[in-house]
Amino acid sequence: MGEIPPGCIKIEFSFGAHGLDVKGDDVVGVIDGTQAAGKGVKKGWKIVMIDGTPMNDNNDIRPQLQKKSKMGKKYTVVFSKTADEMRADMNKAEADEAARKLKAREEEEAKKKREKENLDKEAAKKAEVNARKQAYADKQNAARKEALNAAPPGVTLPPPKSQVAAGPPGEGQVCIKYVQYSENFTLKDGVLSSKDIDEVYCLSSVMPGCFLHLAVREFRGDQEHIYIKEDPVGTWTGLTEKMTYYLYVQQDEAAYKEDQEKMKKIWAAAGKGEAQGRTKEGCSCLYGCPCAIPDVCLDFPNRLAVAKAHGMLPGFM
Repeated sequence: MGEIPPGCIKIEFSFGAHGLDVKGDDVVGVIDGTQAAGKGVKKGWKIVMIDGTPMNDNNDIRPQLQKKSKMGKKYTVVFSKTADEMRADMNKAEADEAARKLKAREEEEAKKKREKENLDKEAAKKAEVNARKQAYADKQNAARKEALNAAPPGVTLPPPKSQVAAGPPGEGQVCIKYVQYSENFTLKDGVLSSKDIDEVYCLSSVMPGCFLHLAVREFRGDQEHIYIKEDPVGTWTGLTEKMTYYLYVQQDEAAYKEDQEKMKKIWAAAGKGEAQGRTKEGCSCLYGCPCAIPDVCLDFPNRLAVAKAHGMLPGFM
């Protein structure tokens, strides 16, 4: 038998006198001091089942009770209560079910509220990050515009950085640090390519034909540089999420020699005060030497990239 319905009760009896006085299926009396009295059986109840067997024939009830009481084993009897008790039990069961459903509904609503609050916080966080990125981009664009307006004829500036690091790398991201710049990059199926990095740092526009390498640490100039394996060239697999990697640039040999010759000419002219007709202190980034202070620099946040675009020798910084 499954769950006992409201209005019924299942009571376990042991070996010995049960204390029930029955007539048919009716309990017409309960003897004081017996098992039935101690377990709360009341006059007016009816016997529905004995030890899992429905009592469809009222004449079987008394013989079954006598048999069970003498077997030396425990047995169960299911009683149906009086009409008033049954009604009270059913009302209580309905009230308990209603309370359960109400609690479940309240818990579900509370869960949805928490989820919405988390989504709102995440959206607010993303909006804040986007606003910070936009503010940075606006500032960079304004500085670039000012630098373009102030630059001598024929001088061009490299494209501005496309993004600014919003903080530590998150899930599925790594941080790529290059000199004083740090940017977060999203891995694509665990893979990062030199093209992804170059789209942000624009290194190939400054050093055409250059090669990009990654390392797990920064190296001093006199240390052997150990790079992460690329397979194929320009592609890194198996990078660890949330980790910082260091970017190193290998310039094309022919371009490197060309830059050296160009820099020699620039500095030879600068030493004579003939560098594009400028004889007073100004933005040295336009001559391949990154500015040290922002007061005279036309684009201080991008000074390194500007200097590289105008002939800065490799290893200068």
